[in-house]
Amino acid sequence: MSFRLTDPKIRSSYNGKRFGMIVKWPKNIELWNEYVALRKADQEAGDEHGKRATQFYLTNWEDMNADAEMLSDHFVETEVDGVQMVHSALQQAWNIISDTSLEAYKTEYQNDPEPEEEAETTGLTAGKVASRISGYEQHMMPELAEWGTVGLDRASTLLTGSRLHGGETPSAASSIMESWRRTA
Repeated sequence: MSFRLTDPKIRSSYNGKRFGMIVKWPKNIELWNEYVALRKADQEAGDEHGKRATQFYLTNWEDMNADAEMLSDHFVETEVDGVQMVHSALQQAWNIISDTSLEAYKTEYQNDPEPEEEAETTGLTAGKVASRISGYEQHMMPELAEWGTVGLDRASTLLTGSRLHGGETPSAASSIMESWRRTA
């Protein structure tokens, strides 16, 4: 949401500024990918904090931190059995990436989501689809219909909905009464 509100093409009057947790990405991404793989393997083995991954980070500290710049050096100090598991804001960021995904991290912590894929359209309208499925006009529910339902789905900038009806007899067969898509 903040990405949209700070986009000058969408809200130029807001004069929004975007800040990401990572200002400059580290030079040795391959080492961080290895860290992520170790952390995931540790977690699959029952170690939710990734002790081997943490040790790998400490062993490769200089190479893994090379060229990285964080917006803030603050991080949540996590200890397990008296052993510190998080040693830097950069490690904390990569723990989030490991536990979710790079795409989720870039969206939530970098204010830099991947571009949304454009929905494919075929030129069909909800009314055309409804009339071709059941033979009834849009918004018409047959008298023999035994049930009806409404569904909504909200995904980022798209609202999709439909009303359905149906039954077990051929004259009350399931059909779409109404379907729509709205963009924000």
